[in-house]
Amino acid sequence: MTDDALTLCASGPALTTTDAEREGVAIETTVTVDLDATLNVDADWLDEHATVYRSGGARLPPANVARFVTETLSDAEAAYEPTAAGEWDLRLSGSIEAWQAAVVPLAKRHSSRVAGEDDVANAACAILDDLTEHAVSDRPQLALLDVLEEYDPSDFSKQNVLSALSASDKSTPDATPSPEAVADD
Repeated sequence: MTDDALTLCASGPALTTTDAEREGVAIETTVTVDLDATLNVDADWLDEHATVYRSGGARLPPANVARFVTETLSDAEAAYEPTAAGEWDLRLSGSIEAWQAAVVPLAKRHSSRVAGEDDVANAACAILDDLTEHAVSDRPQLALLDVLEEYDPSDFSKQNVLSALSASDKSTPDATPSPEAVADD
């Protein structure tokens, strides 16, 4: 996967069952395994697996992703079923352009048919804002700023986005122990 595409890294538990026969006895074993999947995400994939609201915004339910991953990985050798979808970890990453390429067409599809450019921009901002929950960086917020540079959607302000970005940039305290805390050899 590259930075040119919006990438989803998903990991979580799944059940798999194996059948064996020993000395004429059928044995079925069910075990929990941890699955990891990395896939490219575009507007079509989001349209199918995310919940996109006509009024704006989107949600990427872990249960939908878990179901998609387990169905994709299941084959003749192993069948997987998702368990505890809330335990699935979803991480979206990509360039600012990749975020826009996935979200803007989705916003166009889910805006009203007579929506103007400001309505589409508002929907794109809401989707970017909601998907930030799964982002590994601040790129969806930067993509949101790009939209705000061209349009002035009523529900979003550039200042609020800048405030959110500056809040996420605050570094954590230095983890280096003080000289008093270091034991002498």
